[in-house]
Amino acid sequence: MTPEWLNDTVRAFGRQLGLGSFALNERGSGGVRFENGVSLMFEYAADSLFVSVRVKAEPTAENLKMLLGEAHPSARTGMRHTVRAAYLEKAGEAMYVVRMGAREASVPALEDVFRALWAMAARLGRAVA
Repeated sequence: MTPEWLNDTVRAFGRQLGLGSFALNERGSGGVRFENGVSLMFEYAADSLFVSVRVKAEPTAENLKMLLGEAHPSARTGMRHTVRAAYLEKAGEAMYVVRMGAREASVPALEDVFRALWAMAARLGRAVA
């Protein structure tokens, strides 16, 4: 079960984005797909909040190199959390994921993670176009 304070934090973050009713559901997840095709997901599990973005991407060598480069430990993401990356072949999408301890979640922390992940997805999305 998702702690209410965490859901309140996610709601406040959603309001900052103009998503008035954004919140985690009873299973601890919530998401939205933006007009540009980028998906944002939140999932609460094991006392952690996972924040991910997904974007359409072809599995070319250039795109996969960019995807893995963004998740490399030496990559400068502008945040203190480690970024993981995956290519979802069946969906034809690239995904970036950050795991943060639930107690670390705050509106400013979620904004920082979102900005960094959004920038990564935007760079990859431009490479795809």
